Amino acid sequence: MLGGLRMYVTQVVDSQQANLLSTKVGTYIELEGPIVTEPDKREYYTAVVIEVDSNKILVKADAYTDLQYRDVVRVNGKLERIQNFFSESGREFDYVGYLAKDDIYYQVRRAKVSVLSDDGKRGLQYWLFNIKSKYLETLNSYIPEPESALAGGITVGSKNSLGKDLLEDFRKTGVIHIVVLSGFNVAIIVIFLTYIFSFAGVRLGRVLSAMGIVLFAILTGGGATVVRASAMGLLALLALTVRRKYVVLRALFIVGFFMLLYNPKILLSDISFQLSFVATLGMILLMPIVERYLIALPNTLKLREIISATIATQIAVSPLLLYYMGELSVVAVVANVLVLPLVTTAMLAVFLTGLIGLFSSALVLPFAYMAYALLHSIIKIVEYLASLPYITIGVAHYGLPHLLFSYIVIAIIYLSLKSSSDNAPVYIR
Repeated sequence: MLGGLRMYVTQVVDSQQANLLSTKVGTYIELEGPIVTEPDKREYYTAVVIEVDSNKILVKADAYTDLQYRDVVRVNGKLERIQNFFSESGREFDYVGYLAKDDIYYQVRRAKVSVLSDDGKRGLQYWLFNIKSKYLETLNSYIPEPESALAGGITVGSKNSLGKDLLEDFRKTGVIHIVVLSGFNVAIIVIFLTYIFSFAGVRLGRVLSAMGIVLFAILTGGGATVVRASAMGLLALLALTVRRKYVVLRALFIVGFFMLLYNPKILLSDISFQLSFVATLGMILLMPIVERYLIALPNTLKLREIISATIATQIAVSPLLLYYMGELSVVAVVANVLVLPLVTTAMLAVFLTGLIGLFSSALVLPFAYMAYALLHSIIKIVEYLASLPYITIGVAHYGLPHLLFSYIVIAIIYLSLKSSSDNAPVYIR
């Protein structure tokens, strides 16, 4: 009942905001306001969100327009309502709902944008975005494209485009999650921060780690996947500090509850939240069962754990992927087994390249070469697997009834195979 009331209040506010500029739709207008999101630089355009009289408007400018967070800009162009679009597979993407979750209902495409000034509100997020920008510039100086774009994606969630073809290869092989900073990447960073600050002692080290996790979440833009993984990491640190057992399944639902309490629209309109939550739930519940059937596999370099986690995650997210994308990758398990061990080392090498490169162009070279070699290997593995024939399975008609039926079947199979020894793992994911 409370959830329904929270959603109702949100929908009332949405309908009011959506009608504020309705009379100007289809006309050429001039708008002035501050940029309230980090600029999203793509191959053919730069996207920003500006705020005008409490209205958020998506603006797509020329790709080479130099825009910064908190710049006050003048925008000239045709005001349009956000519209859904169809993917290459013929599926309609709910773009209206996806942007409505962030209170964005209008856009100006092919806009002429000029910077007037900055609004003077240079808070913490502004400085973190600046640090991120310098870090990415350093990576671009020492690592060539497209490896540098991948480097930014796996460490700080940079949205610099890898190119349409390469992104499609990552999607077809089932490893697109490493490019957009998934829970796997965030978990590695959380563990890395905890290890770095361990020198400060137990309690102070955990406080510094928690601060580092929060700052990292802000620096990356606070997407649903990052927030979910970071919040679960904070709960783990809290559990260790107060000497309580960290039950990862309980932590997942606590975090999910508060995320939906803050913004209930992400439940139905944010695909990244849905995939992140379901993937983590599948790993928690299904991974022990899958691992039990793979006990004969050696666990050298955590091979059995990686395969089990990948299979469990693929089982959990497959219905959602079919529902939204209309196809599945048949090489996802192989791709993840080959790529994920490289990602952990690559993230460390990339981070050291970005950090040391700020101070010394000589000392950074070994780390830059190592980072490039690992990133290049990842890209070549993905390109080779993507070049193989019949690596995706397409389903033409897969609607909501099929989605619900699939999860009912998965739940029945899980309950029939679950044993008392399949306890939820007590580690960060």
